[in-house]
Amino acid sequence: MKTKRIVYFLIFTLAAVFYWQCRENENIGEEKKMTQILRQGSLIGLKNEYEERYIILHKHVFPGVLHRLRKCNIHNYSIFLRDGILFSYFEYTGSDYAADMAAMADEETKDWWKLTDPMQRPLENRKEGEWWASMELLYRMDKNKVSGKRAKRFAYTGSLQKGNVQKFKSALQQIDSDLVNMILMANLQNLSFYVKENQVYFYYEYVGDDLKLDMKRLEAGDSFKKLNARLSQLMKPVSDDQQHRTWQEMKEVFHTE
Repeated sequence: MKTKRIVYFLIFTLAAVFYWQCRENENIGEEKKMTQILRQGSLIGLKNEYEERYIILHKHVFPGVLHRLRKCNIHNYSIFLRDGILFSYFEYTGSDYAADMAAMADEETKDWWKLTDPMQRPLENRKEGEWWASMELLYRMDKNKVSGKRAKRFAYTGSLQKGNVQKFKSALQQIDSDLVNMILMANLQNLSFYVKENQVYFYYEYVGDDLKLDMKRLEAGDSFKKLNARLSQLMKPVSDDQQHRTWQEMKEVFHTE
């Protein structure tokens, strides 16, 4: 009887070790998968006379265009607008970015571009061969609390004082695990900061039920206060009569999973 108990104990122990090893491997796989996601930010101008038409058009995107985006491994794609500038954010989960981007140009997508391209105004500071101007990713927070499918998305833009891009990037790199956990507890996730010359764009997702309350709690934390104060010192105020404000919210005009 004693021998049987020992055998059962050994079997149970080995099974438990095997189970937790599998869970650990799954977690490692998830982390690896997360780090392989390419988060792309880009900019283009929108001609003022086409703003209303552009917004309406993007509420009725061709089904074939949406299918092509998914097929080319583009997900969580949003476009935001403010003051004649479009900021786009998407996540690429494939393994051959150049090939997938080339494959985007099917016939239905080309027909879509015939509608949207005349409304857009490419930026002068874009790289050769670009339509949407690529941006530098300054910081990203990979940890997510829940699936982005139930998230509300926000984007803000602000201007840096001349020569402060590197200082701004360095300040963001000081975000530690404790502050990341505070941000997650406030139901914010997927933070990404981009810059084009001296203009900064900030994207995040909210997955809670009371944004004002969660933001109030986050802003009360000392770590957040220090980071916000440091970033604000590097930025221009929105206007002379709003010296305390440095960020301006953008309007989401398009999103697809």
